[in-house]
Amino acid sequence: MVQLNDLEILQRIVSGDVEVDRGLADLVDRGSGLFSPPEGELIDYKRSVDAENVGELARDILGFSNTNGGLLICGVADVDRSIVGHKAVDFQRVRENLGLLLGTRVDFELEQCRLSIRGTVQPVLTVVVRRSSAVYPNLLRKDIVLRPGLVRKLKYVKGTLFYRQDSNTIAESPYADIESRARDLGFTGAAPRTRTSFLLQEDKPGLRLYAPINDRFFGREGELAELLAKFDDPRGRGVSIAGFGGVGKTELAIQLVAQLHRRGKFGTIYSGSAKQTLLGPAGSQQTDPVFIDLHSFLADLAGWLGLNLPHDAPVDVLSKACLSELQKYKRVLLFVDNLETVTDRPLFSFLDEALPDNTWIVATSRVHKIRNFVYPKELREMEGDDAARLLRHELKRQGLRELASIHISDLREKVRSLYCHPLAIRWFAWACKKDSKVWQTGIGDIDQRELESFCVAHTLGSLDTDTQKVLAAVVSISGITDTNPECIRHTSGLPESIVERSLWDLECSGLVSAATDDDGVTTYSVSPLAEKPASDLARNNDWEAEYVRNLRSFLRLRADTPPESPLIRDLLNLEPKRIQFYTPEELRELDARLSRALPHCPDKHVRKLKWLMAETQRHLERPVSADDLYRECADSILSEGPVTADQTETVRLLLEAATVAKARAQTRPQIERAISYLLAIRETEIAAPRVIGMLAEMFALLGDEAHYAEYFQRGEEYLDSHPYGETTGLQEALERARAQVERRRAQPRRN
Repeated sequence: MVQLNDLEILQRIVSGDVEVDRGLADLVDRGSGLFSPPEGELIDYKRSVDAENVGELARDILGFSNTNGGLLICGVADVDRSIVGHKAVDFQRVRENLGLLLGTRVDFELEQCRLSIRGTVQPVLTVVVRRSSAVYPNLLRKDIVLRPGLVRKLKYVKGTLFYRQDSNTIAESPYADIESRARDLGFTGAAPRTRTSFLLQEDKPGLRLYAPINDRFFGREGELAELLAKFDDPRGRGVSIAGFGGVGKTELAIQLVAQLHRRGKFGTIYSGSAKQTLLGPAGSQQTDPVFIDLHSFLADLAGWLGLNLPHDAPVDVLSKACLSELQKYKRVLLFVDNLETVTDRPLFSFLDEALPDNTWIVATSRVHKIRNFVYPKELREMEGDDAARLLRHELKRQGLRELASIHISDLREKVRSLYCHPLAIRWFAWACKKDSKVWQTGIGDIDQRELESFCVAHTLGSLDTDTQKVLAAVVSISGITDTNPECIRHTSGLPESIVERSLWDLECSGLVSAATDDDGVTTYSVSPLAEKPASDLARNNDWEAEYVRNLRSFLRLRADTPPESPLIRDLLNLEPKRIQFYTPEELRELDARLSRALPHCPDKHVRKLKWLMAETQRHLERPVSADDLYRECADSILSEGPVTADQTETVRLLLEAATVAKARAQTRPQIERAISYLLAIRETEIAAPRVIGMLAEMFALLGDEAHYAEYFQRGEEYLDSHPYGETTGLQEALERARAQVERRRAQPRRN
């Protein structure tokens, strides 16, 4: 038998190829009774964790999930790796407190293991963390306070990216270059955005992909392989997936589209869902992207294609323009979801008969709506073993460790009573957490066709009034403004603490999904199955008028409601830092879209579009144009008064404006202009390393030794106080500044 080394054992534990307690015993040195592997990228030790203060535990879990996964063992002295034991903890409580910091999409398992060391049994707590399967890293969802109960001082701010580097967990500030760090860690996508019922994983010219709905994809491997093969058949032009609500049609379709993109079958992909209109401050408003008929579909498709057409242009004009543009691409994939809500026959005729030969389709619906040369796939319930594994995973995710440890054969029997239906399985795990009696009672004699309404109705009935009000608020403001906790709190009129707990409960129940972007802002969207009942809650309880009044007040204060143009809306959701990864062709296309959008852009959004234009010019190697655009943006900011710490976007803009100005600087006024941008944000403590380093370097260039010495000293103090943190090139900047001063001092002696 081949003897495995410590690294191979750890890899097997993390991948799930070996049981945790069995693998753990192999990591203990039988002679010394100590754990043999030192702390490293895949393993970390803690003496103890507190169920009520899980900030450090959350940090390490996020670090492992964003790197290669890992094993965290609690009850071990991290100095000599001796086993000191760990008291039992309330797994459900730990998961709930971690959930507020991690969300529900981080895949980890808590286990209480018992180790026999020289005849003495010692309990330890283990946390096995899987590497994130998403294309964007998991970020911290909530601020972590340094000393709870005392003067509030933040240790980590929401949006921080954690990752493992050797034996340390490193923090990347949300105000640093998270996008580049994500690329270094192997994450290739963009920050998800809440634009529809689903989360956008990628959204740039010619490519719009939805993120997976659930944290792990169970089963369906056979169906996925079958559907992938249909895209190699020259006689076909796509697939149509049909089945009961909640059976997993959309999740399978999202995985299919992602695989087609990953394998290089399609580089140009549209994704859109037939989501209905929502309540807004001015009445019923349309979401984006959305289609409910042929006209709205074509309008959204035109916006995705970058066509500068009026939203109310006639159908024939939109159709002709879209078809002409689609023919310019080599291969195009259209993913159209939730077609059962569409009653407009012209839309089905367009998708069936009008699309060019280079355009393929993935469609989902309760029944097949697209029939012409597409492969029809009826999606049934899951296989028994896959369904049992899903139930075990969901029970663990809800913190129900004892139920999750039941033998797989018993779980298989339980899922048979749930029709092996994914929606029912996920609901069942959450319902068992709310009421332990549900494990025995199950769903009773519910017909399979009634599962969707039963699960949603039972879930809603188990929620308290405040949580119902939060859910109704989320569905009411979706598509009108960002559904972040601040907006939800103002709309619902409930205190922050209640909204926070309610959102977590709704996430656990599966009624809402959450995504954290690279600025640390978490946004929420309601599950498609729950949209109508959630809207009914607002209407039946007479909450709509209160929501409209509160939302109007909030939007009036924020003044950031999205514009009507789909083109401008799409551009406003683009992060400037993503532009550096565009190809030259994508940069030129983006430049053209921005040029079309700017003349029609409302004044309050002009600065953001100019920022995007400046970044585009910068990476098209047009430094003069980039500097001029950044100068316009920066001057308008400085004319408005002091910049405060909560103006994150403004700070980032000024920082980039200073970087571009510094790169171009050839005269003293140009350097002084760059310095003026940095001085405006020096007290915000947001991008401290970059600001300090750049100021030291630029004052050195000017020969201002007093200010150079001031910022050089600040830089050294920062490095001393952050020995393991990301310093964003501060050390290199200080060395360049020192070299510049030394050259200047030496110059008179050479003369």
